[in-house]
Amino acid sequence: ESVDDLFITMCFYARLGFIQPPSCLQCAHRKSTKKTNERNTNTERTSCNNLVPWRRDANVPLHPDGLGDNLVFLTCETAKSLISGDVYPSIQWDNKNRRILHEM
Repeated sequence: ESVDDLFITMCFYARLGFIQPPSCLQCAHRKSTKKTNERNTNTERTSCNNLVPWRRDANVPLHPDGLGDNLVFLTCETAKSLISGDVYPSIQWDNKNRRILHEM
């Protein structure tokens, strides 16, 4: 994907009030259509490895020119887990300071 497409994805979620994208757009679409059409329950996947763009520091305003060094890619499942408060040995989301923390 181009930086412009990633920027649009991030802005889509930001307009909905999310600091970071909680999932990929495919999972968001799947979840929203599942609510309106319960027959789709068999198509639900248990895990998703699509990449989701996150900002290392979410205090930096969203701007296409400012994404470069502040951009990191997580799998959709990792993004969902971090939003839920899960912590991994190498990464965690600091909701208070709105930053990704790394243990080196």
